[in-house]
Amino acid sequence: MTENVKRIHWKRWVIIALAVVAAVYLIRSMGFSVSAIEPQQIRTQILAYGWLGPLVFLAVFGQPFVPFPGSVFALAAGLVYGPWVGLALALLGATIRAAGGYGIGKWLGQSFIEKLLHKHSQGIHALLKNKGFKSVLILRLVPNFPFDAQNYVLGSSGVSFLPYLIATTLGIIPWVFCFVLIGNSVMDAEDLKKAFGIMLLITTGVIVKVLWNQRVKQKAIAK
Repeated sequence: MTENVKRIHWKRWVIIALAVVAAVYLIRSMGFSVSAIEPQQIRTQILAYGWLGPLVFLAVFGQPFVPFPGSVFALAAGLVYGPWVGLALALLGATIRAAGGYGIGKWLGQSFIEKLLHKHSQGIHALLKNKGFKSVLILRLVPNFPFDAQNYVLGSSGVSFLPYLIATTLGIIPWVFCFVLIGNSVMDAEDLKKAFGIMLLITTGVIVKVLWNQRVKQKAIAK
């Protein structure tokens, strides 16, 4: 590695560190915990902001610097806003977060991301057969890797932004919908069963469809 490249990497480490510190400070100043965030805590803080609550939710969940479990925010969205508004907010927040993470990954570059997320990067790249829509969709439908790690690695991998964003949004719908329903029906066991059933059916159906299309395409090429 040349001195110039080392200098660029060092500068990027500093910029990322400052961005994380700034994000942590802003999130804490808005009343949210960073180390032990829970759906009930998010609910309390969101409701305290009144009509600004949805914007605060999107700002905290949508920022790409401090890693938060998306399931917690989806649960909180269902808890505060119900199934449909909660789904829209959680999905929008996750999509904004994915877009920001993609931008960070693209700016940092593949070599930097591989050093930062070595194991995750190797695993994700192994699943990116053609760096296209289908690969990203399957990766999102079967979340074997943390959401933020996926965002950074995919951003640095050369995947085009628009297919990435569309595949991400479609791929996370089953999981987001499930957690939003769970948050909305904490006291309702039947709705809880329905949520898991819906998630399983949608995920299985989409995966089977994508795999079938790939098999048909491979057979056509073989002929």
